[in-house]
Amino acid sequence: MDFTQPQSSVQLQTVVSQEFPPLLLNNLTRRIVVSRGQDNSKDEDEDDAGGEDKDEAEFEDEDKQGEQNKDKNDERNIFRQQLRLVDENLGTTYSSKSKKLYGNNKPWQQNKMQEMATPGLIHVSYWQDDLLRFFVSFMPTVEEISPGHEATVLYLYELQITDPFQRKGVGHQLFTRLLRVCKSLHLAGIELTVFSDNVPAIAFYKKIGMDLAHDSPRDSDVTSLSGNRPAHRTRSRSRTPEILATKTPPKPDYYILFQRV
Repeated sequence: MDFTQPQSSVQLQTVVSQEFPPLLLNNLTRRIVVSRGQDNSKDEDEDDAGGEDKDEAEFEDEDKQGEQNKDKNDERNIFRQQLRLVDENLGTTYSSKSKKLYGNNKPWQQNKMQEMATPGLIHVSYWQDDLLRFFVSFMPTVEEISPGHEATVLYLYELQITDPFQRKGVGHQLFTRLLRVCKSLHLAGIELTVFSDNVPAIAFYKKIGMDLAHDSPRDSDVTSLSGNRPAHRTRSRSRTPEILATKTPPKPDYYILFQRV
């Protein structure tokens, strides 16, 4: 199924709407955004014209000012709320790995906003009193799921949950709904990238049945990770796959996990 075609894209969005209900946990309301990949990347391109030397503090100031001028239901504002949650959960990790991941000196938040605008990327978020509580971002991609065998999978870009809703089964419920989307669309499975030092996330994903993809970087890799297929998200972040080359790391920067449906 070619999800770049309008008919398949509509089918995908229909299935997502069915599997992720308008109301969850009694009072959380759903919002679905399918990125068009144009409106949300424009501002970052304009920022580039002013130079890449902006530090993260300056970018955060602009983020706050811009948000005040946006309607809360605006797509870009939803992305900014999602970005804030990513920052709360993984901001320190992104700050330390940004240059290696994205291959540039921009603040990681700017790169992340551009990533959120990837054409066709689906964002399903749940809100309580206009506050973002958790969200998932995903899209179908073609990946090599075994040596010499490519198939369409559901690539999970983000699964982020605010602290009050963590350790309450929310992550498991969201992942179960993603599996249902896979089954409804006859996809091969779910694939994702996880930071190697994100121990709680790795434990969670392995507990629900995920394992290292056949071409995932492994702890035994002691030279350059560029010998493997770069992770999908890494490919989308940078035009230079060589950026992950390192000198004998104790473990890779990320793992690729996969669960067959």
